[in-house]
Amino acid sequence: MKNELRYLSLAIILALGVVALSAAYWSVFESENIMAREDNPRRVLAEQQLERGRILDRNGIVLAEGPQSDRHYPYPAVGGAIGYYDYQFGSAGLEAGYEDILQGKMGDSEPLLDLQKELLHRPQEGFDVRSTIDLMVQQSVDVFLGDRSGVAVVLHVPSGEILAMVSHPAFDPNAVEKFLDENGEPPDNLENTPLFNRVRSGGYQPGSMMNVILLAGLLNAGLGFDTPAVDGAEAVDVRGLDLPVEQLGCAMPLTEVRTLLDAFVFGCPRPFSAALGTALSIETLQSVLGSGGFLEAAPVHQLDTDVVTEQTALTAGATSDEMLAAAIGQGDLVINPLQMARFMGAIANEGNAPSLHIANAYRVDGEWQPIDIPRRQPALLRTDTAQQLKFALGASAELIGDVPLDDDHTLYGYAAIAFAGDGMLSWFAGFVEMPDGSSVVVVVVIEDATEPDEATEVALDAFVAAINQLPQETTE
Repeated sequence: MKNELRYLSLAIILALGVVALSAAYWSVFESENIMAREDNPRRVLAEQQLERGRILDRNGIVLAEGPQSDRHYPYPAVGGAIGYYDYQFGSAGLEAGYEDILQGKMGDSEPLLDLQKELLHRPQEGFDVRSTIDLMVQQSVDVFLGDRSGVAVVLHVPSGEILAMVSHPAFDPNAVEKFLDENGEPPDNLENTPLFNRVRSGGYQPGSMMNVILLAGLLNAGLGFDTPAVDGAEAVDVRGLDLPVEQLGCAMPLTEVRTLLDAFVFGCPRPFSAALGTALSIETLQSVLGSGGFLEAAPVHQLDTDVVTEQTALTAGATSDEMLAAAIGQGDLVINPLQMARFMGAIANEGNAPSLHIANAYRVDGEWQPIDIPRRQPALLRTDTAQQLKFALGASAELIGDVPLDDDHTLYGYAAIAFAGDGMLSWFAGFVEMPDGSSVVVVVVIEDATEPDEATEVALDAFVAAINQLPQETTE
């Protein structure tokens, strides 16, 4: 009997030891993995109770606030700029890019404070983030786009601060749950919903906007503005339609287009299409596309931007049809609005790419701390090429009537059209030089446009909105 009791006691001690070792193993060595499990009720409760940091605009206006379980956006028009956070749906945009800061997980932790919060069951608190978005500009551009599908980007150069980022169709970030499927899950393809951000992920046929890129290549090849304009094809095949050149943006009869500068200013693609493969080699064009940032996603600090499509590079063996389609901006290449905004920013900045970002500081203990943003960016253009492109954009902008700007603000820009599906795209890309030497860049794309100048009208209004919000200082 004594031996049986001894064996039983030993078994109980061993069992307790196994339990103790198991508890120690899971609580010490595997605690982080347990907490990371999505089905951990403690984690779910902690995530829901977390006091997520607020997002403010550049002037201190609150754009997003509230705990993770009940995030609130006082101004729904900011959805295209800062994205959204929903505990079930997930996050996107600035809310996703600065997740660690907004959840208070950035920097060195304070063990005693963390222990105190845990003992007192106080929720973790996140840090506020100051975005570069200007609410007034964002709302104004949202109104200017109206019920049209398209995008608009407003950028300050050389700082690289994004002042507005509007994507239509728009969505209310307070109600992203309405996009859940019948099982309460996010849809597999967000591109079929307004949650698809056309600014960050959209790609558009450049059409005659391709003239800006081709002109950069021709200037790099040593051609001057007075180079005689070479005539090209009488008509081109676009999406199965045999379109005459007049429908591709040329504002003048070709008999009056005498020089390369004429062809650019009046938006005539035929002289540029004729130059590709002769005055402009395929290799030079590919080099300009690569160095100009059109073959990769536009880098925005901590913001998820996508390569809009797998770009197909022209090769030395490209057919004449492939070369023509590429030259008129109706080939495989599509351009993202942020790519074009960055390129325009480089033209305004003597060839140097601006460091694009949408937030610049976070607040700890009541004090704003700068976010570490890389300031040095590669040059997208040679300085002389950027200066020549700036001159050409200024000449092109002179054709725009009723520009609502005073003599202290100089407009440089280019309007273009393209064809996508059964509709027409209206493009505008350019910048306004400010009295202090900085610039405001605006890029607008209108889908299914009924008039070629729709994007230009929206862009001009966006320039005025941005200029009215920015401090007016001179370099004198």
